Amino acid sequence: MPDEVEFNGKMFPLHEITWELINKPDLNDEDKEQIEHCIVSLSKKARSFESVLETETMTFEEAKGIFDKTAGLLRAVMDLKEIDELPGPERMTKFKEDAMKCTVKDVKGWMKFRAELAE
Repeated sequence: MPDEVEFNGKMFPLHEITWELINKPDLNDEDKEQIEHCIVSLSKKARSFESVLETETMTFEEAKGIFDKTAGLLRAVMDLKEIDELPGPERMTKFKEDAMKCTVKDVKGWMKFRAELAE
């Protein structure tokens, strides 16, 4: 998950916002609205990155950078969607477990992608 993300020319501390929401024992209506707004905005931004990957010609390094940004945004969307489903302590445990799984999955995905490019 990126530390910050840009929306409409303004930087938002995504990691900090998500961390605060994960650690809250209970979420109020304002928190839930903030989560929904973030999910929509992050999803739009991820789709725009995916479009660039599909349509633009770029080097492997450039593609990897955009892919990493997209993956981070999608992880953030998944984390935000799960925040409301679990109470505070369970939410933190699940978040830590998922972060470890994503790291392993990302490495395997990149290894497969590199192998495909080498063919």
